Amino acid sequence: SFFGENSEKYLPESVETYSPGTRVSHPVFGNGIVLEADLERRAHLVQFDDMPTPRAISYRANLKATEKGSDEPQPPKPYNRRFN
Repeated sequence: SFFGENSEKYLPESVETYSPGTRVSHPVFGNGIVLEADLERRAHLVQFDDMPTPRAISYRANLKATEKGSDEPQPPKPYNRRFN
């Protein structure tokens, strides 16, 4: 890899990994299910509810496990961009 074999020292020990089948939430991609955790790539493969194909999401990404029942579809957030 670009960072060499010592890249694991830059990955915080507190990074949480999720098992296949775990429901997760991502702040941009929304809710999904973990298909696999790739230790070599340090990424989860997640099938998000609103995407046709799975995405590789770094262990460093802001993924959170969702509680059962809390991952119901939510209305879209309003787009708050200001134009000058």
